[in-house]
Amino acid sequence: MVKMDTRIVVVLFFLVFTTAAGLHTVINVLEDLKATTMLQYLRHVHLTLSLEFPGRQHTIFAPSNEAFDALPETTKKLLMRNTTLLKEVLEFHIIPDILMSTDFINDEEIPSLLGPYIRLNVYEKAVTALGSPVSKVDNKASNGVVHVIDRVMYPLPTRTIIQWAAHTSNVSAIATVLEKPDFIEIVEFLTGDEPATIFFPTNDAITKLPSGMWDKLQSDPARFAYVMYYHGVFGTFYPPGLHDGQIFRTVNRLNVTMHVSKEASGGTKISVNNATVIGPAIPASNGVIYIIDTLLVPPSPRAKLSSV
Repeated sequence: MVKMDTRIVVVLFFLVFTTAAGLHTVINVLEDLKATTMLQYLRHVHLTLSLEFPGRQHTIFAPSNEAFDALPETTKKLLMRNTTLLKEVLEFHIIPDILMSTDFINDEEIPSLLGPYIRLNVYEKAVTALGSPVSKVDNKASNGVVHVIDRVMYPLPTRTIIQWAAHTSNVSAIATVLEKPDFIEIVEFLTGDEPATIFFPTNDAITKLPSGMWDKLQSDPARFAYVMYYHGVFGTFYPPGLHDGQIFRTVNRLNVTMHVSKEASGGTKISVNNATVIGPAIPASNGVIYIIDTLLVPPSPRAKLSSV
């Protein structure tokens, strides 16, 4: 008698069961949407079977083929080479429950299948999942729903803002100062549960300061904190939530102005006051980070920090 592999038997059982029952699973919906790259990756790490199981419900934030194509070549090669990482990234795009677009709440965090939370944001003209615009919502399946997103949610938000800073070499000037006991209040803010948008100056931004200014700031904890809080805004504002001329109230109750414009290359230039954002927005577990090329100097700096 020929023995059949148990896994093959299980697969055949589900194919027969789902077909006979007339089920249209999230995998079938991905096929309908022609999300071929997502399907390819799911099959590569053997996730399709669990997503076809009729007794489990899932929400999938499925990047479009174009979203996967837009990944840097180095990232694509890394994901295909490191199947463990690829599986983690894909599991982060899956919620083990049904979440319709009518359930989206601004700055709500939803636990992913992987574990880390997906932050949802509902802006005036866009809805995002970890900053990725959700373009096609509520594609229903017999065991869940698929929402198409325009960017792959990567890197994963596994670090707080302060943890990211501590591991990022081009912002080490500020990160090193924040290690001092005098600045524990700022560190607590950057590790707290309340979501925030932080504009983080590079080391080059610090070297552009007038001679002696950085040393004076470091030696005056209250003034340093006042300047640092001018770089923070309560709430998570990814690029789809920004528009030209938008005014934000900073943590220390001052205003900063956003400048957003299209470049000839087709990209988007983002600035805050006179500081230009460098690179993409960086997701953190407690908000989002923008790296900027200039330190933001608040108007009429005071010696003592205002209450926040």
